Amino acid sequence: MFFSLVIVSTTLLCKEADATASISLVGMSMDYREYTPYGELIDSEEASLGTIVGVDMGLGYLLSTRSDSYEMLEANVILLGGDTLYTGSYLENGGAYGSVTSTTQNILVDMDVAYSYSTLLSPYLELSYGIGVGYHYWRRALSASQVETYTWYSLRPAVGAKYKMSERFSVELLAEYQYGINPKMYLNSFDLEFILSSANILEVSLPIRYQYNKLIELFCTMVFQKQSLGRSNLVYAGGVGYYEPDSKAESQYLKLGVAFKF
Repeated sequence: MFFSLVIVSTTLLCKEADATASISLVGMSMDYREYTPYGELIDSEEASLGTIVGVDMGLGYLLSTRSDSYEMLEANVILLGGDTLYTGSYLENGGAYGSVTSTTQNILVDMDVAYSYSTLLSPYLELSYGIGVGYHYWRRALSASQVETYTWYSLRPAVGAKYKMSERFSVELLAEYQYGINPKMYLNSFDLEFILSSANILEVSLPIRYQYNKLIELFCTMVFQKQSLGRSNLVYAGGVGYYEPDSKAESQYLKLGVAFKF
C-alpha cells in the first residue's frame, strides 16, 4: 500500500575537477492513495514537507571532457525516515474509508548509478541526457503486526538543461522517468509476497547552484515526483484471497546541500 520514492539529487561536475562528493539534508512530503478496481478510495498516507527527513549522498566522476561536451558517471543514495498520517479502515472488517486513522512509521531508501552526456550549446547553456539503474525500498509499518515492504529495481532515462546566470549562479531543469522492474510488496502479518503489475515514476527536479569557490558548491533542489503502482496478483491465506490495490502518489522533496570537488 504505498509508493515511494524518492528522489534524487544530481550533482554536475565542474570541468576543472575529475570527481565530486555531495551531501544534502532532505525534507519530503507525501500524498499516497490506494484505489479499488472501480476507482474508489481505499486508504491514504499523508505528510507535510519536512515530516519525513533524511540525507542524500552522492559521488561523481568525470569520464571524459572535450571543448564542447563531457561525460559523467554518478552514484546517489537517499535515506529517509518519518511518520505519515494513515486514513483508511481495518483490513479484517472492510470498513469504510476514514473509519480508522493512525500513524505509520516509514523508512525509505533509494539508490542509483547513472551515466550522462552533456553538450555545451553556449558559454551559458548546456543540454544533457543519460541513463541510470536504480533500486527502491520502502518499509511501511502500520503497526507492529502489519509491516509492508515495497521493493523494485528500475531503469531511469533522463534529460536536462542547465543555464548559467552568472559566474557563480546556475539553474537547472531535470526530468527523469523510472520504469520499475520486478516490483514486489511483502506483508509480514500473513507472510505473503505480492507481485505488483507495474511501477512507473516521473520526477522533475529544479536545482539552483552557487559556486562558492573552485572546490565548493552550495545547492538547493526542489523535486516533484508522481508515482503509479499497478494492482498485484491474487494471493491466498487461510482460504481468503488478498491483493495489493492500484495506488498513486505525489511527493515533493526539498534538498539543501554542499558539493566538494577534488
